[in-house]
Amino acid sequence: KKTAAQDLHEVDQKNQSLSGALEELSKSRSLLQSIIDASPVRVFWKDRDLRYRGCNPLFAKDAGQLRPEDLIGKDDFQLGWAPQAELYRQDDQQIIQAGVSKIGFEEPQTTPDGQTIWLRTSKVPLRNPQGEIDGILGIYDDFTEHKQVEIELAQYRDHLEELVRKRTQELAIAKEAAETANIAKSAFL
Repeated sequence: KKTAAQDLHEVDQKNQSLSGALEELSKSRSLLQSIIDASPVRVFWKDRDLRYRGCNPLFAKDAGQLRPEDLIGKDDFQLGWAPQAELYRQDDQQIIQAGVSKIGFEEPQTTPDGQTIWLRTSKVPLRNPQGEIDGILGIYDDFTEHKQVEIELAQYRDHLEELVRKRTQELAIAKEAAETANIAKSAFL
């Protein structure tokens, strides 16, 4: 009886300890999810098969979904940005195979309403406790306005360069005409 009571007491203590650990784990997970959800950038993570395991609400909104849970199990070919899905897949596979992050690169994305926006993206390999790569983590920010200004400036620069070329050509023709006239004047005199 005494041994059974001691064993029962030990089991009860272990259960209490496990319950405490589970509660702490739940709090930690809840805090982490709150941080991800409050992040001002889009956050997503995929498994090795490049299917979404999770994301934050901003990312879900970009994907045309109401909740992050609506993306779980889907791949890029099933979302609004299907035209760029192969590009994304190549990047993701390269990161998984090489184990090397890809930081701060620009890429286009088609929105659910068919518009093209520009993203500044970073992706890193996700590793399990054994250090093996079991997916990717990505973040991005929409910098379409900045990209549009950059494109407009490039167009203005090109236009100005064209105007300078034309004006230089006109000046060369005028200079040649003036030199020809000067030669004719000298010959006349």
